Amino acid sequence: MTENIHLPESVKKPSDWKRFKTAFKFYLIAAEKTKKPDEVKIALLINCIGEEHIEAYKTFKLDSGSCKLEEVISKFDSHFEPQVNVIY
Repeated sequence: MTENIHLPESVKKPSDWKRFKTAFKFYLIAAEKTKKPDEVKIALLINCIGEEHIEAYKTFKLDSGSCKLEEVISKFDSHFEPQVNVIY
């Protein structure tokens, strides 16, 4: 069944992140990967997101052995969140 499932398109710009995140969650379901260990799901996420974002992932300083997928997604949420200058 998984041979006809397309990987989500990589993130080219910060505004692509929300689309990618939704597509990746659907990919995990369609590819029957939801029951795989988080380590596998994180590797899939990093593989799909695009090589240019691997360096950002390395700066998150997460314990790769016990890290949860939702932790990584949360870190990428913060990474891709637009910076806002608050004017007082």
